[in-house]
Amino acid sequence: MECPKCGHKQPDGAKECERCGIIFSKWRERQERQERGEPSRSTSSSIKVQPLNPYAVKKDSKDWVGYIQPAIILIAFLGAGLWIHHDLNNWREFTSPTRGFTLEFPGTPESQTDSSTVRPDPSITVYLTSEFHQVAPLFGIPGIYYAVMVADYKYQSSQPVEWDDEKGFAGFRDGVIKELGFAARVESQSDVEIAGYRGKEYNFSANIRKATIRVFRKGDRMYALAVMHPPLLTLAEDKERFFGSLRLE
Repeated sequence: MECPKCGHKQPDGAKECERCGIIFSKWRERQERQERGEPSRSTSSSIKVQPLNPYAVKKDSKDWVGYIQPAIILIAFLGAGLWIHHDLNNWREFTSPTRGFTLEFPGTPESQTDSSTVRPDPSITVYLTSEFHQVAPLFGIPGIYYAVMVADYKYQSSQPVEWDDEKGFAGFRDGVIKELGFAARVESQSDVEIAGYRGKEYNFSANIRKATIRVFRKGDRMYALAVMHPPLLTLAEDKERFFGSLRLE
């Protein structure tokens, strides 16, 4: 069985989600009340709030990966300030001169950069710089975006630091869910190979949009490719063209 809120797989007979902490019986009661049009009751006593460690630090070995910050940047930038849309048949190659990749977009992407400093652990300081490119291609109809974000990690640490991809990808996924907002959940997730590197594909669903995001790491650089669209669209062929066109130097 899967958690109805976050999509995490649960053992048979589980009463609450191991990841997000919701109690399944209370969740079903709330959904039934909403379907009947009854007012929602307070859920403070039925949902277990668990603090989220966004940087997946393993205190014993200092394994970490700061993927929630890129997830926040990715979702925050999607759709920001884009009012010029492009022909879906006008695919063209885009090459990043600073991040070493080539990718096809249905139009010329707008670009933004971001930088921040985070401390996932008292002994570690992370300097994160990211580059973001997106296109909104559907003839002036809002809500569909193609995007890539590349985040570089530089760090200072008093102890050896190792990447933990499984925790990192999970942290990125949870960050996307948080930023998508109310009713966001993971519909499916799978292991994928992206440009020769191991990564994850996540399909997200929220109230008025769906998103497919592929994420992987190459050294100290993280790549996230995203397609976001209204629920009634699938864009299966265009997604595969977009995701499959990535080439790394």
